[in-house]
Amino acid sequence: MNDAAVQLRWHLRWLTAGWLMVVAVVLLSLTPNLPISVGIVDFDKAEHAFAYLVLMAWFGGLSPRWAHPWVALGLLALGAVIEVAQGLSGYRSADHRDLIADGVGIVLGWLLARHVAPRCFVFAERLLAR
Repeated sequence: MNDAAVQLRWHLRWLTAGWLMVVAVVLLSLTPNLPISVGIVDFDKAEHAFAYLVLMAWFGGLSPRWAHPWVALGLLALGAVIEVAQGLSGYRSADHRDLIADGVGIVLGWLLARHVAPRCFVFAERLLAR
């Protein structure tokens, strides 16, 4: 893929879906006492990495390559703000390792955004247009 963003028929819909995922991440991150427990120590770090991998691949796949560093910085800032909010909440705790996991997910998502995600959006639009 070149440096320009792919031309998508439903670009605004894809962006809207991405922002709904951001809202879901924020709400899940700030909800007290989630009833979900896997029982594996530090499994939440994998959840953090996966969530930010998806967000970076999603928004990066919809953006030109020159914007990828800004998308990554924005997502890292989101993770930092969420950690601060959790620390101030009184019912959740801040953990710097969560922010590191966010960063790992962002780096992996960046790779997907550069090489895979744009083609996935094009493929999805072709399937949905049938």
